[in-house]
Amino acid sequence: MPHRCHGLEDPAGGTPRPCIFAADGKGGPAEVKRTRDGKSCAFCCPDAFARACGSPAGKGNITKHLKQWRESGSPCYEAVFAFGIPGLVLPDAKQHDLRRRAGEVPTFNASISWLHKKKARLKAFLHGKPIPDAPELSQNGLHFAWQCRSGQGARKVKGSYWAKMLQGQVQKHGQLRAREPKATRRVRQQWWSLRRQLKKLVLPIAALGRPFPPVVAWAIDEKIIPDQENYVEP
Repeated sequence: MPHRCHGLEDPAGGTPRPCIFAADGKGGPAEVKRTRDGKSCAFCCPDAFARACGSPAGKGNITKHLKQWRESGSPCYEAVFAFGIPGLVLPDAKQHDLRRRAGEVPTFNASISWLHKKKARLKAFLHGKPIPDAPELSQNGLHFAWQCRSGQGARKVKGSYWAKMLQGQVQKHGQLRAREPKATRRVRQQWWSLRRQLKKLVLPIAALGRPFPPVVAWAIDEKIIPDQENYVEP
C-alpha cells in the first residue's frame, strides 16, 4: 500500500527536507510504494532515483511527472532541478536532456551550438574540407601566377631546386582547385596539405622584409600567409 514520502534526508543527520513532489503538482508529499522505493520518492532519494532511471518504465514515469508539472505551471518542475535529486546529482548535460524530454524548449542559440554544425562537420569529414574559390589577385600576385603556369617562374634562379619546387607546387595548387566542385576527399586533402607546404616555403622570404617579391604578394592574396603589416603592392 502506498505511503507518503518522508522527504530528502540530510546526510549530516539533520531534519529531512519535506517532500513537495506530489503527482498533482500542488506541493504535497509524493506517494511511495513501500516495497519498491523505501521511505522516499525518486525526487528525494538518490537510490530510488537511480532505480527509476535504470528501467524504461521508471524513466517514463519521471518524464511524465516533469512534463505534467511544466505544462500546468507547477513550481514543482523547477524545484526538481533546484533542490531535488536530479538537480543535486546529475551533471548539467543530463539535466538539459531531462528538461528536453519534458518538452522544454532550449534557451541557447541553436545557430552557435555544435549541434547546428554537426551535419556540416560530418559532411566535411566524409568529403573533405571544400576548396574555396580563387581570390582576386593583385598585379604582382597575378604576374607571379602567370609565370608559374607558363613555366617561367624559376628562370630568374636557374638551376635552383627551391625555385623549381615552388613553381611546381604553385602549378599544382591551381590544378587541384580547378577540380572543384567535384573534387574527391583525397584531392581536397592534397590541396590543403599543399598550402601548408607553400606556407613553409614563403614565410622565410616574407621575413626578409620589404621589398616583397611577387611570390609573397601571391601568397598574401591567396591567404596562405598572413598579411605582412598590411602589405600594399608597390
